[in-house]
Amino acid sequence: MQPLFDSHCHDFLDEQGTVVRDPACLSRHCVVASFSSTHWESLLSCAIPHQDCWIALGLHPAYAGQWCGETRCSLEGLVTDQRVVAIGEAGLDRTSEVPQSLQEQVLRHQIRLACAVNKPLVLHCYRSHGRLVDLLREEGAERVGGLIHGFSGGYDIAKKYLDLGFCLGIGPVLLRHNARRLPAVVPRLPAAGLLLESDRMATGCREHILQAVAQQTALLRGCSMEDLAWETWCSSRRVFRLPEWP
Repeated sequence: MQPLFDSHCHDFLDEQGTVVRDPACLSRHCVVASFSSTHWESLLSCAIPHQDCWIALGLHPAYAGQWCGETRCSLEGLVTDQRVVAIGEAGLDRTSEVPQSLQEQVLRHQIRLACAVNKPLVLHCYRSHGRLVDLLREEGAERVGGLIHGFSGGYDIAKKYLDLGFCLGIGPVLLRHNARRLPAVVPRLPAAGLLLESDRMATGCREHILQAVAQQTALLRGCSMEDLAWETWCSSRRVFRLPEWP
């Protein structure tokens, strides 16, 4: 069977952002996203291109306070590495203690960096979809597109992201017993507009979660697992500009 591609996980990282996993143990076919500057370099060393394991580097909105001249220069240097396929996990989070103004400032810098190096964005958004769409438009983010990770919004906001050239990450939210909005949206999305993700840390059962998300997605869309795996595989390679896999 066609393997599933995990468009967003945190393999190698524990809840504190410490690199804890032996790279040799990583399953193939995934993009591992960073969230703090403290693990950028060590996480990058875990990339395994010959196993189809790639890295996204950036600052999560909860860690936007780390942004300074030094972190900016570090990120600008690291993202030119061919093992880095995206900028992120960046974004906005209304529940974070970091001031919204600072989150927006750091996000703008990361969008501009993504456009400068022509790499897609991996974006986190919680209760800030309207503002995120505004910032993406203002900064011309449609030039690089990317992934809206962990999407759980309605169809109207989904359409706005799709129109900006972003794919929607369908993950464990879909498996919640009280999920209502996302299961109604998933069948309406174009095949090229969704990616699968596990959003798991190093200690999580990434492959099992991804398989469960894929099964539920296929059920809602009325398609086979094989068709879904192939469609999301092709979309992942397109979004992240990945080389063809043997």
